[in-house]
Amino acid sequence: MEQGMHRSIGAIQIQEGGWLLTLYVSDSCEYVEYIEPPAYCSGCEDFYDVEISNVQCFTNNTWSFDIEVPSETSGSYDLNQISYDYNEIYTITELSIDEGCLEYSLEDGNCKSIFIICPPKPCSTTCNLEVYVEDVPCSKDQYGDITYYVDLDVDWPPSKYACYEATKLDGTALDDGPLPSPQQVGPFEEDIYLTIKVCQSSCSSSSICQCYKTIYVPTPDCNDYDPVPFTGTIETETWNRGAVFVQPNPTHSGEIIIYSSLPRTEFEILDAREANKGDSFTGKQHRQSLHGPPGLYFLKYRDMNGHESVLKIIKQ
Repeated sequence: MEQGMHRSIGAIQIQEGGWLLTLYVSDSCEYVEYIEPPAYCSGCEDFYDVEISNVQCFTNNTWSFDIEVPSETSGSYDLNQISYDYNEIYTITELSIDEGCLEYSLEDGNCKSIFIICPPKPCSTTCNLEVYVEDVPCSKDQYGDITYYVDLDVDWPPSKYACYEATKLDGTALDDGPLPSPQQVGPFEEDIYLTIKVCQSSCSSSSICQCYKTIYVPTPDCNDYDPVPFTGTIETETWNRGAVFVQPNPTHSGEIIIYSSLPRTEFEILDAREANKGDSFTGKQHRQSLHGPPGLYFLKYRDMNGHESVLKIIKQ
């Protein structure tokens, strides 16, 4: 991408939370920016500020989410043909995780909008599975048709099998099998549901797979598709982050990414009650969950000279 060129990135699902945008200027220089998603933007103006929050699961293999439709006037709207009042938070509950992602219709007297929301992973059993979409790159096949792939970052217990299943939105099967290495699946030509499963013995239909996560992957905007790697420059002030910094901060989901320029980073996270178990990592980044309640947290680490430093983290 040349300097000054406009590029569109997306589509990105608002309900998936914030994203980190990394621009590599050269082998030794990169720029990282946290992208905070807006409120849910629907297809019509009446529902531009819809907020989806508090997505959680329950031990009976069900899940729920909260929805609020702000409005400057009183009145009501229909969610899947059931009436709700504006400016009130409602919990939609008793949803089956096994049913996967759900499509909801928002309507009032002026317009109609559709949104898709996916369930969390089950909590009826221990589900040591973490799934992140790292990239959705466009590609051109031998016929000149534009398709896309999904690059994943998946962590699962080493004694288990990680499998994937891709379907169309109507449930038609597209692809399935063991999760490849590197973790890229595709190619695809349309919106898909992608399910990552942790199975006991194999990825066959007879294997027991009690731990899984389904995500909705919309077709990316490939109109500006350019296979040439980015080699330009960015005219912006370089962040002075020091040896370690954290994003996102504040965090809404409770998950943070710790970035470090240290050869080995040993750290400890403390909240107002007690210290979490310390940990360490090598490399440039490490994902960490804050399991306590919302509030102020502290990340303690030692720099290359052995001096102790502290970063403040806010969990909202």
